[in-house]
Amino acid sequence: MANKPMNQPSRFVDWDHVINAIETTLTADKLIQKQLQSALDNWQTNIVYYRECCTVMAGGGRQNGKTDWIVTYADENTLIVTDGAHTSRSIEQRIRDGQPKGVPEPLVWSAGNRQAYPDRKFTKVMVDSASYVFRKWDINKFYKSLMPHVTPDTMFYLIG
Repeated sequence: MANKPMNQPSRFVDWDHVINAIETTLTADKLIQKQLQSALDNWQTNIVYYRECCTVMAGGGRQNGKTDWIVTYADENTLIVTDGAHTSRSIEQRIRDGQPKGVPEPLVWSAGNRQAYPDRKFTKVMVDSASYVFRKWDINKFYKSLMPHVTPDTMFYLIG
């Protein structure tokens, strides 16, 4: 079997590799930010801190494995935000199919519903089809609504 030419794009993106590189950069940035502790004293209302220092944004086109990566990478401390109820149900089913019974699941939430969050703290917030989600919902209101549910180390992943 011949190797694929280098200039021919792959159908699937290696999202682990892409996000790993970006997270490495953000980890270094967070170390610098922590040295500037006065800027973090009011971290729960500091939307700029989360947008600038704790957010990974990645495009990547359509139908190339983004949602599969999100489902695989999410854990019980993850909030997954989708562009609608149909996508939320699809992701919830994928999670249930891939997890043994009794294992805590991530919370999947549809941007269209805008329901209240449970009394939880999330270490990861993953937005699937972010370009669609933020057509429905102002990005600053999104961050503001999550302030009671994040920690200083929470990472935001805006994918697609």
